[in-house]
Amino acid sequence: MNWNEIWNTIWNFIKTNGLQVLYALLVLVFGYILIRIINKIVKSLFAKSKINKVTQSFCSSIISFALKFLLIIAVLNCLGIQTTGLIALLSAAGLAVSLSLKNSLSNLANGV
Repeated sequence: MNWNEIWNTIWNFIKTNGLQVLYALLVLVFGYILIRIINKIVKSLFAKSKINKVTQSFCSSIISFALKFLLIIAVLNCLGIQTTGLIALLSAAGLAVSLSLKNSLSNLANGV
């Protein structure tokens, strides 16, 4: 391949998928900013409560992870990638982990 063919391939990709990529980047940027705002709000609410610091940290980490996961799913969906299989796989993995950590999670819930 020469440079002209490479440039034509890139230009054709931009013409056909450029709007989707731009839209996905906008969703990613605004979603990340929104996640940071939500994390600050959650941390300030936890700071006002009487919950243990370790539990506050754990809960805020779980909330942050869940929001970032939803953002990744939204960006992949904007790009036109089918996410149903990924969601099914991760939900099955979550079920397996939750069943294996059943006692630990009940102790955490009792602590809260």
